[in-house]
Amino acid sequence: MSAVHERLHVVHIIAGLERGGAELAMARLVTQLDAQLGIQATVISVGGLGPVAGMLQSAGIEAIPLNIRSILNLPAGAWRLWRHLRRLRPDLVQTWMYHSDLLGGVVASLLGIPVVWGIRTTSLGAGNASTTVLVRWLCARLSPFLPAAAICAATAARLSHERLGYRPRAMHVIPNGVALRSHEWVRDARLAWRQEHGLVETDQVIGWVGRFNPDKDVLTFVKAASAVARQRSDVKMVMVGRGLSRDNQVLGAWLKQEGVEERFFLLGEQAQVDVCYCGFDIFALTSRTEAFPNVLAEAMATSLPCVSTDAGDARTLLGSTGRVVAVGDSNAMANELADLLGHSSARHELAVQARQRIENQFSMSACAGRFAEVYARVCKTKE
Repeated sequence: MSAVHERLHVVHIIAGLERGGAELAMARLVTQLDAQLGIQATVISVGGLGPVAGMLQSAGIEAIPLNIRSILNLPAGAWRLWRHLRRLRPDLVQTWMYHSDLLGGVVASLLGIPVVWGIRTTSLGAGNASTTVLVRWLCARLSPFLPAAAICAATAARLSHERLGYRPRAMHVIPNGVALRSHEWVRDARLAWRQEHGLVETDQVIGWVGRFNPDKDVLTFVKAASAVARQRSDVKMVMVGRGLSRDNQVLGAWLKQEGVEERFFLLGEQAQVDVCYCGFDIFALTSRTEAFPNVLAEAMATSLPCVSTDAGDARTLLGSTGRVVAVGDSNAMANELADLLGHSSARHELAVQARQRIENQFSMSACAGRFAEVYARVCKTKE
């Protein structure tokens, strides 16, 4: 099969290249496919180029912007995509998320290039525009005709999209692969990160990574973590992600209301999130909706015990290595966090099990191999 893989050239089409879960998952995948199996990649951004483009270019992968900023740019952007795909003549096109599924699926199909859709979400929450709902509806109607296959990031995503009427010719579930750092790297990064932020080893740090968006339910974390902080003077909270800074007046009001705002470290968006995980003692996920929660897998890979809401495939990912509470239940979240902080031996055992689970079932190498199998099958069918 390796000979088949080496001949493949895949064009990946994604909405943008800002630092987000889907963008980083795509970048890690294409880099791994190239290094592990010799599958060449070109990445086309429907929007512009962001920080992830630099990561791709450093790995020798071309990143091309279409610069579609609004519906007014769509005709010109679609024409640019047509020209790029005619020039590149890839073996197949892999699209990521609804807008890319629709645009890339139509243009690639007109050129006779097989398409594999990427389904990343379980449901659309309050943070999504009505146009996204419309695009998803169109994708469902076109799904029996455009994609040769669809790859879902989670079983929950596959089931929810089947209920919406998605009927591609083949539907696969492939969880995101997770990069693993050595235990020595994690230890050294922990010491350096804590020194940088003025945290000592006796500080108990509850970490949260995401963006300020209703789907991520930041308020539930603020309430739960604040309740724990009022019980224990050694607890600090670190929040990492877009919109999580002192400039956020809504977040600031929530923190002030809880009365422990000085215990929260709001770091905003970070270039090296993997280093941040190393400084945490416990990780919390409070999302209302997820597909495959990347941040939870990344925390587990860093040997962190985790408490998560029952969103998307979080329960499946954690298995018996963490704690799961109902969506929106800040009291249950607070109780589980406090219980783990109070039982260091149980916390350590869960941390070891979490890391082992990622190594055994969710490694980047295994993920790349499964994507390659789908690609090879699609290309063989075309022949």
